[in-house]
Amino acid sequence: MISRILKQILLHKFITGIILVFIIGGGYFGFNNIIKDGTAIQYVTAAVEKGTIVTAISGSGILSLADEVNLDFESNGRITNVYVEEGEEVKKGDWLARIDSTELQLQVISAKENLANKEDQLAELLAEIPSAELLSLEIDIEIARLNLEEAKQDYEEFNEPPDQRELDNAKNRMDELEFRYLDIKEDYENMQNGYSQLEIKKAQIAYDKDLASYNKANQDYIDLINNNPAPTQAELEAAQNKVDEKYAAHQEAIAYEALKLAEYNEDPDSSVKQAEYQLAQTQRQSAYTAWQNAINSYNNIRSNPPLDQQEIEDARIRKNELEIKYLEAQDALNKKQAGYTQAELKSAEIAVNEALDNWEDTKQSYDDLVNNKPADALDIAKAQNKVSQMEMDYLEAQEKLEDVKRGPDENSIASLELQVAKARFDLTEAQSKLAGALLVSPINGVVAEISQQVGEKSSGSGGSSFITVVSKEYLVNITLNEADIAKVKLDQLATLTFDAIDGLTLTGKVIEVDSLGTVSQGIVSYGITLSLDTVDERLRQSMTADASIIIDKKIDVVFVPNSAIQAQGNSISVQVLATETEDPSVKIVEVGVSNDEVTEIISGLQEGEKVVTATLGGETQTNVQTANIGASFQIPGLGGNAGGNFRGAGFQGR
Repeated sequence: MISRILKQILLHKFITGIILVFIIGGGYFGFNNIIKDGTAIQYVTAAVEKGTIVTAISGSGILSLADEVNLDFESNGRITNVYVEEGEEVKKGDWLARIDSTELQLQVISAKENLANKEDQLAELLAEIPSAELLSLEIDIEIARLNLEEAKQDYEEFNEPPDQRELDNAKNRMDELEFRYLDIKEDYENMQNGYSQLEIKKAQIAYDKDLASYNKANQDYIDLINNNPAPTQAELEAAQNKVDEKYAAHQEAIAYEALKLAEYNEDPDSSVKQAEYQLAQTQRQSAYTAWQNAINSYNNIRSNPPLDQQEIEDARIRKNELEIKYLEAQDALNKKQAGYTQAELKSAEIAVNEALDNWEDTKQSYDDLVNNKPADALDIAKAQNKVSQMEMDYLEAQEKLEDVKRGPDENSIASLELQVAKARFDLTEAQSKLAGALLVSPINGVVAEISQQVGEKSSGSGGSSFITVVSKEYLVNITLNEADIAKVKLDQLATLTFDAIDGLTLTGKVIEVDSLGTVSQGIVSYGITLSLDTVDERLRQSMTADASIIIDKKIDVVFVPNSAIQAQGNSISVQVLATETEDPSVKIVEVGVSNDEVTEIISGLQEGEKVVTATLGGETQTNVQTANIGASFQIPGLGGNAGGNFRGAGFQGR
């Protein structure tokens, strides 16, 4: 009954306000006349208190949903799964639906193979010159050098030899030690260079391919043994789930490999970063192989005809052959990755130096013998010309080797780099389409609408609405005037009430403040957006909300009612009533912040003192404070400040 009366008062608040003014005015003047008949002066007092002062500004606005998204597949295809229902609550990242991705998976595999092929071609072009080609050119240089040495020896032989037998022996010894030196030097250079990164990479690729072939053959053999010509729906779903699981693991492995590659590129000299990157490559390949095996297994289950015993035996033999092949590839990879130890390299270097010293000693001895041979002037000139020709041949062979070492021209490199970039783009696009075959929720919310069913074909427009997800979170948009907007900052706390829901008070905070205002009829207003800390199930979009934004909060401060504050020139004072028998005394005070009810006292008063908020009786009847801060009654719909119900208020007479 009481609540119905209050509602009627609120509905007719203007009329009610006028009636209350007359009632309160009549009562006040009647009481005043009664008091005038007496001689005593009555003081309305309030105790000085300590507590918290909160300053806030208010505004009203409309509830709106925080987000609403319309989702559709990026690629067209037959819808195979819908994982949610209308009205179901979902979280960000939850699976919503899936289309058949078999063709998309094949496109990804093809794009990966194409990218790997182009990257191998570019690596081959940029890699060091193949050792066989370099060796051939170095042999040409060595032959030219030997021819030059031979020409020089022929030229030197024109001097009279001391003894032909001694000369022959010396030359044979020199040649023997020279050949020994060259053999030892070649072995050392091969050991020093070790296996190139390209050779190791090729060995790794060969191993990965052989391992993948073996895994496939092994899985084929297992599938043949466990062949079931009529797979159940549960088996098909389990196989599909395994494909999804292995695909997700493969995507994680790709991301991890990219992370380790970036770390290795930042610190290419770190052996730890290199090892981590190589391990990530291996893990990515293993994840890829597992994914492919899952796809093959799914396809085998889906189309699983009965096989005879001969087919099973053929599969077993092929599995064993591929197992031997991949183990051989693994052994070759391990040998190439191991390389030579420092002790072996040092021992080979010492052997080279010793062979060089022995050869140079015998050569010097032979040269000394040859230089004693007399020569004819014409023969000497011919021999000298031959030496010059051999020197030119030797220099040409060296220049040819340098040209090869300088590598390919820039145009060839640029062309292959463009092909690699395109292949990488094609792979990214194929992966994006494959990822788009699974529809996930981008937000936390509720499924509002599902427009298609399993078995239907998605248009793949990416812009239409197959599934609509709406947020469960609400925002409140309110407007403030230019005086209040300057006080509002992001993350300020607020309390909110709702006209349609009695008794509901929620908390929130400021998440957005407009930087540009809107002018209407000469009044500038600014919009702000508030988020709610909690959501009540009774809330609905477009409800009206009243917000109170806390712009300041002071804790443990002394304060008095606004009606106790009195302005005296440039000073602020209050009247303090020490005892009931004494007249009030005036105290000058320093004030701080204030709200509609109370004012902070920085200095001049202590907690517990009594201040006068109004006087009644005698010839005067006044509020103590100035009109700007005076106490008044709050009447619904008529405005005014709520100061008359301050705690501790009372009458004191004298």
